[in-house]
Amino acid sequence: DFTIDCWVRFAAVGSYANIIARGTTDIRWLARSNSVQLLVMGNVKFDVNPGLTADTWYHFEACRASGTLRMFINGVQPSAGVSSTEDITSANGLSIGGNNTGDLNGWIDELRWVNSAIHTADFTVPDSAYAGTATNTWTADNALTEGWHLLAVVFVGDGTAASHALLYVDGAAIATTFAADAAFIKM
Repeated sequence: DFTIDCWVRFAAVGSYANIIARGTTDIRWLARSNSVQLLVMGNVKFDVNPGLTADTWYHFEACRASGTLRMFINGVQPSAGVSSTEDITSANGLSIGGNNTGDLNGWIDELRWVNSAIHTADFTVPDSAYAGTATNTWTADNALTEGWHLLAVVFVGDGTAASHALLYVDGAAIATTFAADAAFIKM
């Protein structure tokens, strides 16, 4: 079981744009012309046309529960769930916002990939940041220059060790201090 969700805003629609991809075939979510496609192991599982418009935020979610994959756009399933039991746990790299077949001309916010099924039916899209019951802080031991930076937190493991949360700045892992807290990782 897993859930991948995020908010996406397109600066322009109509071009081929990867939203998120793992490897070349494991899993890929993309916008193409006016359609949104979700592929697993190279097979198109969903291809829907929600009438995308530029400068509008959309919430996309893919959720697999007990072998059934569902796709939601703004909390609504545009089509019925499909069978999906493929193993997508390979060591292939993760691409966010593009890869060699098309870069996203727009923005991605609140990207989340968790190892559980969050929704199996239509739902109300959250209108605030994801929250949990625990909090934590990181201290980066690297000096940052003024300007835009890509920050990513990657959770590996169950949160019981400091190495289970990694902080990346501009694509490079940086030295950090992190207090282990399993409740924080599982939010």
